[in-house]
Amino acid sequence: MGKRLGLIIGVNSYQDATFRPLQFAETDARALAQWLVHGRGGNWNPADVQVLLGTEATRELAENLIGQLCLQRAGPEDLVVIYFAGYAFVDQISGDGYLACSNTYYQQSGSGIHVFSLVGQVMAQSRAAQILCILDCFQFGQLWNRRRGTPFDYKPLLGPIVQSGLQQIQGRLLYCTCRGSEMAPEMGEKNLGSFMYRLIMGVGGPAVDPATGQVTLQGLHTFLSQRLDDQHRPQVFGREPRPLVLVGEMPSFGTGALHSESAMAQLSPSASGLAGLPPLAPSDTSSLGQGQPTPDQNLLMQCQQMLSQARQLVQMQSFQQAYQLTETILQVNPTFVDGLILKGQILGSVGQFQEALDVVKRVVDLDPNNALGWSMAAALLANTGQFPEAMLAVDRSLSIDPSNSETVSLKEMIREKLAEAQLDTGKRSRLRSPEQKPRDNAPSFALAAGIQLVALIAGVAGAFLPLLVPSAKVISILLESLALAVLVVNGWRGSYLYGVKRFLITLVFSLLTGGLFGGLILSLYKTTPFSDFLVRHLSSSFSTLTPLTILTLWLAAAAALPLLSALIGLIAGIIARARRK
Repeated sequence: MGKRLGLIIGVNSYQDATFRPLQFAETDARALAQWLVHGRGGNWNPADVQVLLGTEATRELAENLIGQLCLQRAGPEDLVVIYFAGYAFVDQISGDGYLACSNTYYQQSGSGIHVFSLVGQVMAQSRAAQILCILDCFQFGQLWNRRRGTPFDYKPLLGPIVQSGLQQIQGRLLYCTCRGSEMAPEMGEKNLGSFMYRLIMGVGGPAVDPATGQVTLQGLHTFLSQRLDDQHRPQVFGREPRPLVLVGEMPSFGTGALHSESAMAQLSPSASGLAGLPPLAPSDTSSLGQGQPTPDQNLLMQCQQMLSQARQLVQMQSFQQAYQLTETILQVNPTFVDGLILKGQILGSVGQFQEALDVVKRVVDLDPNNALGWSMAAALLANTGQFPEAMLAVDRSLSIDPSNSETVSLKEMIREKLAEAQLDTGKRSRLRSPEQKPRDNAPSFALAAGIQLVALIAGVAGAFLPLLVPSAKVISILLESLALAVLVVNGWRGSYLYGVKRFLITLVFSLLTGGLFGGLILSLYKTTPFSDFLVRHLSSSFSTLTPLTILTLWLAAAAALPLLSALIGLIAGIIARARRK
């Protein structure tokens, strides 16, 4: 039984600004490919469907893949479907039709796919049982407009000889729809082009043969012709009396004549009927089916084919299979940048950010001007919290491709995250929570105890200073006050930040100070009742207070106030930690 082989091409944007960007070409191509390989859709083998989108869809690669698909892979029982969504135009000088790839220039028609070569040198020469080429194109060019018989006529693109040749051979169809023209804009429904939206609607049910479960082109055409307007209604060129089965059991074509030699000759470049056509331009020497690709070109084509399959697997969320296929690609060609990018995307999708970042670093090492690589690096760095490095990477990406809206949005996100991180760092530097303070290690503990001891000694020394210098009472009071303040602050801070362990230091020194206070009272004033002592000394003026009196008062304060401060700090710290939790 034969196989179904597909090549799906979609191009929205072009290097030549003459071609204004399209809205739905790439979306339509992606949707068709997904439907073909989906188990509830066409159920085609994913390995037999290749996809070229956007900048990858160059003329050189598209031509090589078409030639390889039709002339090398396709067998006598196989169906080949080629879908092209993009611009098509008629050359102003030769009158030949061309399909515009991403690197095609309107004034250099040879940089596009030559429709005559596509039909005459590939489709007509292929062994495939059936070839369906769907042209979903924006019609472009003044010559096309002058030659059209109806507002959306496709005949100017093909020319009379190609049309006549297609009628002489069965199994070769061009299925053409007008995506838009210079007189009519591109139309869409549900984020798809109108033609593709109706096509997928049809194959999803209405175009299915209830007796066989098959979807044939003939049945689909009937459905589309009834539901599409004049702009999008398909035009068929070619002859195929047999069913062209897109879904369901493939028919057997036997050994009979798919086409005869004489029929093929109608589209052969050497046929006398084509003798009057102008020869291919020099830039067309690599046209479809011409010459043998070099080993490097073969390697590139193999990698591109496997890459297309891997991307389809990613779209179907089959990340493991896609990753294995990507690894196979990189074993064949370790420096294949597109393969490395896809590998990085897969790793990022499954949350392996560091592994993905290592792959992306390899990409930018190989191709420092790869804007996508730098953008991916920025996203991965942001995901791992490396916001300054992410900002550098996103700036590098925008310096290469400043018009990428996704990268611009990524930069805004990174800027916001970087600002949040800087604000959080500033808050933590001004007031660090108990959990974020340094651990209460031995050096820190010893320092706190040393400060308590020095402050206690300084206070006692301040009390005895007037004995040595009678006129230094003011200095004495200042020294004692400073020492008392250090004891109070150190007790509060240690208990608040470090808890009970530091509170115990303050408790020990308070008990020590209280002992000194009590001992002083007992030893110096044991012969005098304490009440008389208070009345006699505390009622005195400041100038008549003795150093011993000042020392006694200071020791009482140094015993009580730091302990009270430490107790308040301990309670406050406990409350703060509870709130954070």
